[in-house]
Amino acid sequence: MARMPGGGSHAKNFDAAPDEFLQRGAIYLYPLPCTLIVVFSPHLVARRTLTAAFFEIARRYPARVDLLCFGTSGSWRETLAPTGNVFERIDQIVGEAARSYPRGLIAARLRPEVIDLVAGGRLAPAYAMWMEARGAWTTGLYEGFRRQRLLDHAVIVRNPRGSSRLIIEHWGRKRDLYGAQWICRARGKALQEQPYPGLTTWVEAGIREAMATREPRLEAVRIQLLDPAGRSRRRRYERLLLPWIGADGDAFTTSFTIDHKRS
Repeated sequence: MARMPGGGSHAKNFDAAPDEFLQRGAIYLYPLPCTLIVVFSPHLVARRTLTAAFFEIARRYPARVDLLCFGTSGSWRETLAPTGNVFERIDQIVGEAARSYPRGLIAARLRPEVIDLVAGGRLAPAYAMWMEARGAWTTGLYEGFRRQRLLDHAVIVRNPRGSSRLIIEHWGRKRDLYGAQWICRARGKALQEQPYPGLTTWVEAGIREAMATREPRLEAVRIQLLDPAGRSRRRRYERLLLPWIGADGDAFTTSFTIDHKRS
């Protein structure tokens, strides 16, 4: 658990909590007059950290508590006043996150402005293409991605107009976490059909958020899971989600990942 002194610049800037500490499961407490702001990532908080935070909140006995939660598919804020049920609510949020978040996965949201500084700058051309096209999808983008040597690192998903379906249009050969057989048969399948249901839920949530907000999403991801043969697979990579709209109203999302190393 980490405390930030009240009245300082950090207390006014709720995004100031360092990502590396949130990734370690820290809970930040920002005391303000009559209000205590609690910042945490529900899916990463350990039980002992939660207990320590409860003791500190009880000691301060604030008139109001603002919860700022950084979840797997976005952030949200809740205000509890009076604060009688604050412990039950935090416990509920953490419990629900633990059930829905795939085990062995850590994802930290990055600002798109730093895209030149991550993955050796490999993702920057895709972001520049999205900016130049203002998110307008054309089939010519495939050739652009190929020229930038990004098509093999891409998964492209289509959401038909007036439908909630997510259909895989392209699965790059270097996106081989699920094995070579899946790469060969992925095109045309529903996104939800991919292996590892827990991971699929997280992938789907990110894609739907990008489509809904029409905003890019850049993340640093660490993952460990068992493959179909029972072997442990570890990956560390940056992921860039870009939302697009086609002329016929279909929505597309391109997901690019650049691996650091494989094991």
